[in-house]
Amino acid sequence: MVAAGSPVKVLYLTQGWTVHDRRFVTGLLDAGHQVVYRAVGTIPAARAKELEVGGVLSVGEWRASGPDFWFRLPGLVMAVRRLCQETHPDIVHAGPIQRGAFLAAVAGCRPLVSMSWGSDLLFHARGGVGRWIARWTLRRSDSLLCDCEAVRRESVRLGIDRARIVVFPWGVDLDKFTPGGPGAVRETLGWKESFVLISARAWEPGYGVDLVAEAFAAASSEAADLRLMLLGDGSEKGRVHRRLEAGGALRQTYLPGPIEHKDLPGYFRDADLYVSASRRDGSSVTMLEAMACGLPALVSDIPPNLEWVDGGSNGWTFRDGDSLSLAAAILQARKSRTRLKEMGAAARRVTEKRADWSKNFPRLQEAYELAQAGSKRRGLGA
Repeated sequence: MVAAGSPVKVLYLTQGWTVHDRRFVTGLLDAGHQVVYRAVGTIPAARAKELEVGGVLSVGEWRASGPDFWFRLPGLVMAVRRLCQETHPDIVHAGPIQRGAFLAAVAGCRPLVSMSWGSDLLFHARGGVGRWIARWTLRRSDSLLCDCEAVRRESVRLGIDRARIVVFPWGVDLDKFTPGGPGAVRETLGWKESFVLISARAWEPGYGVDLVAEAFAAASSEAADLRLMLLGDGSEKGRVHRRLEAGGALRQTYLPGPIEHKDLPGYFRDADLYVSASRRDGSSVTMLEAMACGLPALVSDIPPNLEWVDGGSNGWTFRDGDSLSLAAAILQARKSRTRLKEMGAAARRVTEKRADWSKNFPRLQEAYELAQAGSKRRGLGA
C-alpha cells in the first residue's frame, strides 16, 4: 500500500473533459501525482492537447454512450482492463457511477474510488437499469467520493458502507471568484438601474433553464425593471426561446451564448441575483461560484441546494418545478433589494467556510487511502 500523502499513479476515468475534470487533474498534478486520463465520452481535439501539454501521461477516449452501449460493453470492459494492466495504477478514480465507475468495476480494476457527479445517484439511479448499475457498482467500490450529504444518504440506501464514503464539496477558487462592483456588460446593456438576474446552467433537460425563462417572463410582466442574463446554450434552446417569446420577455433578456469559465466572475458581478431551477444537482459548483462573488442565490428546494442556501439569509428557495413559485420568489427578491448586499456577504462567508477548493481538495487523499486499505483487506492488491 502506498504511504499516506506520497505520490501515486492515478488512472482517471471520466465522462469527457470539463472544467471540473481540469481542476481535479491539475490538483493531482500539482500534488506530485501521475495521471493517466481516459474519457468514456468525447474530448474535443483542443482539450486533448491541453491535457497532453499539462503533463498527463496518457490521453484517450472511448465512446460509451448511446443506444448501443450494451452491445459495445464487452469491448469497453476489455479496453479498461487492458489499460489497467498496462499502466499499473495505484488508484483508479472513476465516474460518473453509471459510466466510468461501472466500467472500472466490471473490469475488476482496483483500488477503485468511484466519484459521483450528483445527478448519477440523485437522478439516474431513481429506478430501472440506472439504479441497478449504481447499486452493483457501489458495492464493488473501495471508496466513494461525493459532493454533498444528499448524495451520501442516497449512496447508503443503494448499499455502500457509510464508512467508505468521503463527502467532498468540489468547491470554488476563492481567489478568482470574488465580490466586486458592476462591470462593463451591465453598463453596455444600459441596465445600471435594473434588477438583474443571472442563470448560468446548461440548457439541457433537468437543469430547468426553460422554467427560469417562463418564470422570468411572468415576473417581468409585473416589474418592468427586471432583466435576465441567460448564459449558455444547449439542446433545449428552442424551448427556452419559445418561453421567453410567449411571455414577451425576449427584449429584457441578454443571450450571450456559452461563456468561458474564466469570464464568469465578471458576469456574476454584473448581476443582483443568481437563479437556478435545476432538478438534479449535487452541490452545484456554478451556484457556489456565484455565491463566492457575493450574489444571493434563488434556487429550487432540492435537498443539495438546501445544504447551501438558507432562505432569507443568503438567498431564497422556491418549490422545485413550479414556475409560479419561482416567479413569486423573483418578485420577493426584487422587493428585498436593500438587503442584497448583506445577503451577498453571507453567501460569500458560506463559500469561505465550506467551499474553498484549496482547503477541500486534500480530502481526496482520504478517499484514496480508504480505497487502498479496503482493496488490501479484500485481497485485491494495492
